[in-house]
Amino acid sequence: MALKIIREADPIAVSQISVCIHGGPGTGKTTAANTTEKPIILDFDSGSHRSALRKDVWQFDNWADVIGITKDNFSPYSTVVIDTAGRALEMLAIDIIEQDPKMGRGGQLSIQGYGVLKSQFTAWMNLLKSYKKDIVLICHSEEKQRGEDVVERLDVVGGSKNEIYKTCDVMGRLAVRNGKRTLNCNPDEAAFGKNPANLPVLDVPDISSDDKFLANLIKRVKDAINTETEAQKPAVEFLESWKAKLGEALTPADFNTLADDIRAAQCSDAVRVLVKKSISDTASKKGISFNKKSKVFEKVEA
Repeated sequence: MALKIIREADPIAVSQISVCIHGGPGTGKTTAANTTEKPIILDFDSGSHRSALRKDVWQFDNWADVIGITKDNFSPYSTVVIDTAGRALEMLAIDIIEQDPKMGRGGQLSIQGYGVLKSQFTAWMNLLKSYKKDIVLICHSEEKQRGEDVVERLDVVGGSKNEIYKTCDVMGRLAVRNGKRTLNCNPDEAAFGKNPANLPVLDVPDISSDDKFLANLIKRVKDAINTETEAQKPAVEFLESWKAKLGEALTPADFNTLADDIRAAQCSDAVRVLVKKSISDTASKKGISFNKKSKVFEKVEA
């Protein structure tokens, strides 16, 4: 099988992302998830009946039911909602202990069991991603005292919460402020966040006026990521052309010409700095140094 190599200057289109929405009770997490594009709710909390705008729901009695779902089962849907990730992990933990009692003690996972939990949850998330669906993880959050400050953290067992942090492209917390729901994806001292699209703090509308709130947000994030990737293409191509020039440079005169060229080149300051450093580093490897007094490249005397 021939490998498909994506060249450095070629953009990689992002068609699927993972989003984590966390917040306290009653903040409307599941309702927000129902505003995604063609969602299927994997209801581990058995609480979908409390949400507005309820869409298709799967409920489970055990983890065997979960892993019995196939790619074809997901075909009618565009978004997979895990509600909640914490309860999904608890169900997986029970299954791990049932399969191997050595992994637990007194109904709780052992250290080794937590390692298995982390690896199996990560594998399951990777499987869901392979179906090319957007994924929304709903998480309860818990408040913890840190000195005089109160911080919010995901209410998730074991080291798997770190896997959620790593696997998600976007992470935001739902909260109610002055009677209004808001979604804040910005990280700060009080809570984690991920905001690749530089979204402001968003007011969450009433679903009667906007039943595509999260679907539009996900599209907005994809568009921002893809636009940024496309915008990088000219800079990458510019740098590629300079790699070739540096490879051909052999003498101090060659490097002095390159130094003049980059000073006059039409490029961003960030790219200019990178090229200047590459010129200096490449010259040094070839026994040529920059004389700061005369401001020219010279052959290093042995």
